[in-house]
Amino acid sequence: MRYAAICSGLLATALHLPVAAAPALQTCQPPERLDPVYLQQRLHDWQETYTDGTPEQLSEWLAHLYLQWGLPGVRVSLSEAGCLQIQEWPNQTPRIARLQITGGTPHMRYLARENLSQQPGVIFDYARLLHEIDWLSHNHFLPIQLELSQEAPDSVALHLHIAAGAEWIPTGNLALNDVAGLALTAGVIADNPFGQGNVLRAVGKRNNIPFAGSPVQSEIQDWEYILSWSTTALPWEGMTLGINHYNKIDYIYPSFEGEANDLVWIRSLGADIFSGFPIWSDPTQRRYLRGVVNLTLTEDLFATGSQNERQPESLSISGKPADLLLMPGLTVSYSDIDDYRIPRNGNFGQVRINGSLLDARFVQATLTGLSLWTPWEGENQRLTLLLRSAAGSTFGNNPPFYRGFLNTGNWLVRGATQFSVTEKHSLRFAEELHYIYTPTALELENFSQLMFGGPGLSALDGWSFDANLFLDQGAYWRNSWEPRSPQFSIGAGLNAITPIGAIIGVDLAQPVWPGGPVTALLRISAPLSFTLYSDWINSNGFFLR
Repeated sequence: MRYAAICSGLLATALHLPVAAAPALQTCQPPERLDPVYLQQRLHDWQETYTDGTPEQLSEWLAHLYLQWGLPGVRVSLSEAGCLQIQEWPNQTPRIARLQITGGTPHMRYLARENLSQQPGVIFDYARLLHEIDWLSHNHFLPIQLELSQEAPDSVALHLHIAAGAEWIPTGNLALNDVAGLALTAGVIADNPFGQGNVLRAVGKRNNIPFAGSPVQSEIQDWEYILSWSTTALPWEGMTLGINHYNKIDYIYPSFEGEANDLVWIRSLGADIFSGFPIWSDPTQRRYLRGVVNLTLTEDLFATGSQNERQPESLSISGKPADLLLMPGLTVSYSDIDDYRIPRNGNFGQVRINGSLLDARFVQATLTGLSLWTPWEGENQRLTLLLRSAAGSTFGNNPPFYRGFLNTGNWLVRGATQFSVTEKHSLRFAEELHYIYTPTALELENFSQLMFGGPGLSALDGWSFDANLFLDQGAYWRNSWEPRSPQFSIGAGLNAITPIGAIIGVDLAQPVWPGGPVTALLRISAPLSFTLYSDWINSNGFFLR
């Protein structure tokens, strides 16, 4: 065992002499596990604060000081010469006796507990504990305060307090193309607005917005809104429960029976009840498997264009003016992505199966995923290859024509000049090369001086900037297994990534097949912890990219 002997005026302190009469605490030998200058300053502070302190109190205070630096099992004693001896190395390897997590929401506490390998009974590893707390703060935005206590020489108790408040996160995109004209999607996510583990979402979308010099079109998804609420304040840790309400009006050319100019008006009004639950996780490798079950009840009401060429009864499955659908579903997600703010490597995959009962009977299965690989990384820059994929299929003799696959959301082919809403099957792929650069505060200051002659870019400290090239491909088909309506485009994008991982970006795509003018997509997206790892199920069929 090694000792650090610290001489102090303990006799004067024990005799309750005034501070001026007590000699300054001096270090006889430098300590091995704490910085000597730091320890000397803390001893000086203690001497000024605790004027009536006893040697026992000083010993207890020093042991606690070492413990907060992750050094448990320190024993302190007073030598015959009046020097304080500190046994810095414990006789036994300390283990974790207790883990207490307070504050935050139930879901935050679950995330903290699930991603900590430092559990009761495990050998205490302070460096690993700090690394895991830093990971939780970076990826799940958990402001964790750590306090250590020692109940026995060979055990450590951990107390983690999550000091979390409400967050308001905007989302949306602005697109301009030949399919939907000028289209705007805008929404907001309110995370923990009342401090009780609730999440509120509101999303609105409008297509074919008139603007100067543009033709007003009325093709697909004229407008919709979605309101969502979910909570994690449940008896079962790691579970969520929520409900969506949506109202959507589409104007569609179904193009069935050869009537390409037959405009159909559809209103979908309904609600989803959904619940998420953990299946499996491996915190050491940041891997998890999670499921969501949902039940949707929706009414689809039909009408035709102004000429009333068709009656609503001829458009529905039931032969009534509206179809009533009851749709249960199951979604399973897997992830091993290494970073939820700006991913470097990893995979995310999601399998979803939905069925329909009552007026229409069909099953729809989808598979979406992305893979990331970073072949080169510098000090504050890197190249990342991103592959996206999506596949879907509809099973049933007579599924509703309007519940096929649409080239928006996960099915978005940037630069698409055609759309599909009646097709039963769909494929979509995208290959993207990203150059991501994170400037330092000094680089931002130098750039600001060069461009503007003074400071002004300090607000961008912690931001990253992404320039990317992409290829998008997609195809749709209905009754045969030969894909038709192929789509292919090339493009480039610029993204600004905020310190919390939200993205403000623009994509410019040139359609190659079928050809057409350049299209643009301006978007604001929430961090991946919301867009990929949320249990929010939108059975309306449309989802923000």
